[in-house]
Amino acid sequence: MRIAIDYTPAIRQAAGIGRLTRHLIHQLLSLDAPHAYRLFVAGPLPRGWKRPEEWPASVHLCDTRIPERWLTILWHRLRIGWPAEAFVGRCDLFHATDFVLPPVMAARTIVTVHDLSFMRFPE
Repeated sequence: MRIAIDYTPAIRQAAGIGRLTRHLIHQLLSLDAPHAYRLFVAGPLPRGWKRPEEWPASVHLCDTRIPERWLTILWHRLRIGWPAEAFVGRCDLFHATDFVLPPVMAARTIVTVHDLSFMRFPE
């Protein structure tokens, strides 16, 4: 199975959703399942960022030259832009890890919503 995962929080956030996303990838890779992973990063990688040595060859990092802010504007405010597969290639599943799902063409999707307590307790 070709699985694409939004790895942006893992690159941009040290704690919280970033930590959870890094641990998610670590645990998925420990399963030793025959999946190919495409890790999507909105915007360019930070200078000096290094691919973890423990990642197998089946893990590909796909960053964009379009800054994260502009992708968000294109996708969610203007509702235009390229589907996620334009950056990660064809995939069977796309997992959005940080509340918001980018447009996709044909992949099945999963969105992780981390906290909805504000809806029950708006004060």
